[in-house]
Amino acid sequence: MHEYIKCLLVLLYIITICLISARWYLYYIQNPGKSAWTMSKIFSFKIREAPYWSFFIRYIGIDKKLLFSGIKLYSCSVLYLMIVNQTRVEYDLKMITLFFSLGILGHGLIIHQLRDMEERYLRFYRAVPLSLLKRFLQYAILYFILLIPEILTIILLTPHYLRIRDAIIFIFLSYSILLFLNSLLFIQFFKMKDYLKIILCIFFIEYFSVLSGSCPLLCALLLISAISIFFSRYYKFER
Repeated sequence: MHEYIKCLLVLLYIITICLISARWYLYYIQNPGKSAWTMSKIFSFKIREAPYWSFFIRYIGIDKKLLFSGIKLYSCSVLYLMIVNQTRVEYDLKMITLFFSLGILGHGLIIHQLRDMEERYLRFYRAVPLSLLKRFLQYAILYFILLIPEILTIILLTPHYLRIRDAIIFIFLSYSILLFLNSLLFIQFFKMKDYLKIILCIFFIEYFSVLSGSCPLLCALLLISAISIFFSRYYKFER
């Protein structure tokens, strides 16, 4: 009968009642035994879920404090002291890059233990309805947070002791290495002994790239490899 407005009002009324009722019941499910309630509590849409990367940060803060502190102490102190002392005489970052890379590759010990913890206690995350991009972003945020001490050290040295271009390369190299080491463990969960052999091979590859001046290319290859391995192996991996 072409009563579109009246039908629309009825539909909106029904949808509103359904949404209000669903939110009402959800409040009582999440707060069992509470008889008193207010509209502000029921219609509070504050996000309660902890981000996935926070589980790893808590794990490091509780169980891996000494390992994390030792790695950070080495990487940050080596980076700062070597750059400050060497660039005053001659601006050559090849040896500094190699020594700094040892500290970054040392994060592989933490990454291996994080993946071990994830496969033991966080396997439910595989069933969560999230896209691969969102899953990868969780790891990207995690390793960016882990690199904050090194990033702050690099910022402190720039531009007085360190050129902006080289500072970007240091950050990019560190970040791409961590993401690559994480993605490797989705191909196969290597034993620590085998994983350390792979880390040593990566160091030799980086050694030749530093000598040839192709660090930016290596950074790009590591980052592209990390992304492609993660997207192709995440759902196929099984420990």
